[in-house]
Amino acid sequence: MADSDRVQFFRRHINARCKILVTYGLLVHLGNGVYGPANNRSPVTDLRRRFPKNGRAHSSSSAA
Repeated sequence: MADSDRVQFFRRHINARCKILVTYGLLVHLGNGVYGPANNRSPVTDLRRRFPKNGRAHSSSSAA
């Protein structure tokens, strides 16, 4: 991706975006500019569990 002529990005920009995702709990800062996923569950799955279509939210204690 870094060699692509179509997409240009800078490490500083990627680092700033990752820091924002850390504040939302989506990434974990591992050190030296390395980031990883915060957990094995998808954030979308967590939101669907909390706010199902029927309008009744599940309690947070039941989330595994």
